[in-house]
Amino acid sequence: MCNYMDVFNNRRITADLPFMDATATAREIEAFALQHGDVVFTKDSETAEDIGASAVVAEPLDNIICGYHLGIARAKPKHVTGEYLAYALRHPWVREEFRKAANGVTRFGLNLDVMDQVHVLVPSLERQKAIAAALHAVEDEIAILTKQADALRLQKKGIMQRFFGEESLVANEAAE
Repeated sequence: MCNYMDVFNNRRITADLPFMDATATAREIEAFALQHGDVVFTKDSETAEDIGASAVVAEPLDNIICGYHLGIARAKPKHVTGEYLAYALRHPWVREEFRKAANGVTRFGLNLDVMDQVHVLVPSLERQKAIAAALHAVEDEIAILTKQADALRLQKKGIMQRFFGEESLVANEAAE
């Protein structure tokens, strides 16, 4: 089962994610089976700001269903691609619309009828593919740079520990 954190922490749902094991009825499998190009989004959360986080099913998946507190937006391939739709639903304006539509006090939920009321710009399929590809390339670059920065922080920590001993390491971590 693709669960809330799979969507909240990832922009793309792929077979290599550590999905949780679950059981489902035949009716649930039919209703909630994820398809390549689907956009899965958070429809319930502890804060209204976390409503509407989305991820695209980036490849065909076998026997994976949508979990609790999530919704599925199924792209219509002749009009909009899943990759583009996932990015469009992440736009701050759309996320604000979701936040305003969410109701609750200690737990917030989004009525799925809101999906029919949220408007996103839908350029030509060619333009959608170009936009999604450019944004995906930027995300990949950010991931690479983040890993490099993490490695450099670790290297700095080791160098400081080597040169100054354990006391400077504690002072350095407090400064960061």
